[in-house]
Amino acid sequence: MKLPADAGVDAIAVTAMTVAARLSLSVPEALVKGGVIVAWGATDIYDPLSELHQRYEISVTTSRFHSIDPGKLTMAPYFAEECAGRILCST
Repeated sequence: MKLPADAGVDAIAVTAMTVAARLSLSVPEALVKGGVIVAWGATDIYDPLSELHQRYEISVTTSRFHSIDPGKLTMAPYFAEECAGRILCST
């Protein structure tokens, strides 16, 4: 089954709203969208051989705050769920 391109973004928004509801937070609207690529690479994203197409050290890290480095947008829903679980377990 092939999902629409924005299915991952929708999944992240639903996860954020669910966590907010469980924590009794007021979140009128969750909006997640792609942004700037921050990664190693000597050439542009349009170069198929660019290092930007390689993913290193992707994960959720937790210290005083939670940080998600999905490496690519398709991993974001998985890491959003992982981060949400950490948030819910720490309250």
